[in-house]
Amino acid sequence: MKRSVLILGALIFLAACSSSTVSSTAPTSAPTISAALSADDLAILNTPFIDAFTGNSIKLGDFAGKTIYVEAMAAWCTNCRIQQHEIITAQKSFDSSTIFLSIDLDPNENAAQLAQYSKDQGYEWRFAIAGGTLADKLINKFGRTITNPPSTPKFTISPSGKISDLGTGIESSDDLIKRIKVASAA
Repeated sequence: MKRSVLILGALIFLAACSSSTVSSTAPTSAPTISAALSADDLAILNTPFIDAFTGNSIKLGDFAGKTIYVEAMAAWCTNCRIQQHEIITAQKSFDSSTIFLSIDLDPNENAAQLAQYSKDQGYEWRFAIAGGTLADKLINKFGRTITNPPSTPKFTISPSGKISDLGTGIESSDDLIKRIKVASAA
């Protein structure tokens, strides 16, 4: 039964990745994903959230075939800002096959505020609002730590869709680069 659910989930993921509404930064052909993705991972990859700059609904699965670095954050979080300055440096080591994404988990912040925050800080990567559904899926996978921005929670997603364990604590740009390279090779 569990294997059937995983296979069904993988098929849904592939169908979602090949839809015509996929972001222009997503690959044009469906990549190979791991058949061993957990139900939690599939749920996270297929749950929509809001891109702060466009207001469009996107999913992590839209970026299948790419390595994704995800940090949970809030605009008020000073530790997040410190980590984001490290992201600026790390980001220079990667091309368009790596996506950087900051997901705001504070239910009191909105897309317009987050877009302005990113612009004011000079950050040049994707920012998004998680919303309750994605936040719930992330809590199911990682526990409540994911909703504590000052702990600087972060994870990566490999090109095959495998989601890493949750990391916390401010990491140097060199450590972020290592983290992302490990995910790229998975």
